[in-house]
Amino acid sequence: MKTMTKRIASMVLAVTMAVVMLASTLPTKAFAVAGTGTLTVSGHAELAGKNVTIVKMFSATKSGDNVGYALESAWEAFFQGLDETTMDNLTGAELSQAAYSYVSGLGSGKNDSSSMLEFADAAREYVRNHSAGFDALSTTKTAGTASQGKASASFTNVAYGYYLAFPADGSTSANRTTDATLVNVLDTNVTWEIKSEYPTVDKTVAGVNGGNANGGGAAIGDELTFTLTSKVPDMTDYTQYVFKFIDTLSAGLTLQDGSGDVVLPASPLKSGITVQVGQTTLQPQNFSAAAVAESGNTKLTIDLSKYLTDNKSALTAGDAITVTYKAKLNDKAVVDGDTANTNEAKVEYSTDPQNPQGGTDTSTPDKTHAYTFKFGINKQDEKQTALAGAEFKIWQDKGDSAFGDDDTALKFDDKNNGKYVLNANGSVETITTDDTGKFNVEGLEEGTYWVEEVKAPEGYNKLAKPVKVVIEATYNEDGTLKSHSVVYGESSNAVHSDHAVVIVNKAGTLLPETGGMGTILFTLVGAAAIGYGIYRKRTAKTVA
Repeated sequence: MKTMTKRIASMVLAVTMAVVMLASTLPTKAFAVAGTGTLTVSGHAELAGKNVTIVKMFSATKSGDNVGYALESAWEAFFQGLDETTMDNLTGAELSQAAYSYVSGLGSGKNDSSSMLEFADAAREYVRNHSAGFDALSTTKTAGTASQGKASASFTNVAYGYYLAFPADGSTSANRTTDATLVNVLDTNVTWEIKSEYPTVDKTVAGVNGGNANGGGAAIGDELTFTLTSKVPDMTDYTQYVFKFIDTLSAGLTLQDGSGDVVLPASPLKSGITVQVGQTTLQPQNFSAAAVAESGNTKLTIDLSKYLTDNKSALTAGDAITVTYKAKLNDKAVVDGDTANTNEAKVEYSTDPQNPQGGTDTSTPDKTHAYTFKFGINKQDEKQTALAGAEFKIWQDKGDSAFGDDDTALKFDDKNNGKYVLNANGSVETITTDDTGKFNVEGLEEGTYWVEEVKAPEGYNKLAKPVKVVIEATYNEDGTLKSHSVVYGESSNAVHSDHAVVIVNKAGTLLPETGGMGTILFTLVGAAAIGYGIYRKRTAKTVA
């Protein structure tokens, strides 16, 4: 109230009372018609789900191009108390006329003028402190779902007049006066924009393969780095301020600290979490962190409330807040390729200066996505009979797309029922087909693999060379999977629901590879044996 500037006062005084009285405020028989309209208050997408309130300040009657305004009595004390104005001794019609003169001079009615925004913020504070007196003049609506970066609240049957409009508290704007505005409703449809910015969170992931900062592929055992980004809120009116990151890791992700897996529940959790506010990297004692199990997931809470409250005078609203931590993809990860292992974060923040602990809201969650894949082996003969007892190694190609010494033989854990889950420290390196001739290898990232048959079933020839298997994936901009496929050998995408790689063994005597040195050696040995037999026969005849 006492912060209104002399600049605003001089602007108001420049608007003459005579003009206002003649053009706007004199109720006559010509101003006998009141009307209603629809008011749509819009804002940034984060306005979705937030309450928006309008409070009538002036009622209006309209006839043609002429409009008359009358101040609502609940506002009289507010205008009489404005600093550096001459309205303190005015009452009745004179006060009404002077008040409208004052308001009409604020930035010529523009909703983005600094003088109008400063006035609107002071008016909002007055309503907040005298709420009971404004109940009959106030209407509150909840903004709907955001669309194309905007959200809005719609008010119907709004009586013509001048209104104060403001959303629920909680702005991140460097100047919170952008939260409140004045709206003149003199038409059947009025749209007005407010510029409130609420705390949001942007979540990204690094370490995935083939995707983007919002998601991609990963192998079980891979360590992923997650980053949460928000902004320092405007805490001008708060003695205390609540600000927490709430991050939910799906069951397939294991939170890491500086030494490895976090054992839940874990509180306080300091190691492995980096927090930066503006240009300052916080020491562990400047924030609190805790992790608990919740519905099979991990709930990580990083609380910056005390730090922001204690340092609010030194912080600048709008400066970046960044949190970084790591998590590892584990053997509980979803491996069907079509379902993501998600990590979802939101921000809890204060919205009520009078009740900072109880008056909070949460931002729209932001997600990252990590996908891991599988393929199956379907071992059969030429008659499509399942072959048990075939032994295989799975190799991951390391760069040249040719089977060689630089490739890595993968290890797995036997999860029974033909499922082998990738584990760098697993006990299984050679996998044997069961009675169905099948098994699945799971927890793989996209890329090239080699399926090497190291032992064929009895009575069948072993594959001469490994089968090349390629897992391919494409991603949407939001990190979700667009499509994926398993391509093997010279064939096209595997059409089986389990992305099976069909490997056929031929029955027969095991012979060396045709055309190889083994064949040459076999032929030479055979020829030598025949030649020796002929020589012995001739020698025997000569002796006889």
